[in-house]
Amino acid sequence: MNCEHLENARLEAFAPAIERWPRQSTENQSMEEMVKCRDCGFFGVRNRSTRKIEEAEASIRTEGRIPTDTRTGTKLLYESTPVCVAGAADFRSEFENLTGSQNSSPGARLTKCCGKKRDCRKFVRWVIGMSPKDHIDMAFLAEEKRANREWLERGDREGREFHSRLEQERRDFDSKLASKSRLNSLFVAGIGIGGAIVGATFGALIK
Repeated sequence: MNCEHLENARLEAFAPAIERWPRQSTENQSMEEMVKCRDCGFFGVRNRSTRKIEEAEASIRTEGRIPTDTRTGTKLLYESTPVCVAGAADFRSEFENLTGSQNSSPGARLTKCCGKKRDCRKFVRWVIGMSPKDHIDMAFLAEEKRANREWLERGDREGREFHSRLEQERRDFDSKLASKSRLNSLFVAGIGIGGAIVGATFGALIK
């Protein structure tokens, strides 16, 4: 299995988890509040030589300018079609649908797609110097911390509820016990009174 297949397999494995990550809803957002791929950490480019998905530097994101491979001096270092590792955008299809003289060059198409405002719930702010994989790892860590925090909070809440139930059961038990004690006292008192009445009656009959 080559590097590209390994990379694709790894990203496919991450995809279901990315789908579950909570994102702020973009419903009813204005165009000014929507996001652009050029600002996203999941936006990357594939290295022509290693086939690995790497960080897209600022010149690629804003100008559509792909650097030349310094080893050859002629070929581009990256493929002209970028990659969204979160699977939120299919740039290959978007490139194919861009027509007209203004979109004739790969750089123009790249700039067009990168600068397009989108309603995307998978957006993660790009941190300069971090690859798409680094952003995935960072997002996973944040999600893990959030899940652990929710688990602890749920545990604390369930623990409080459990102790509250125990305390209520104890109070109910004490209340029932006190009621039985009062009934027993009344019963004993009733027997004593009854015995006294019977004794007095019997004594009177003897006389």
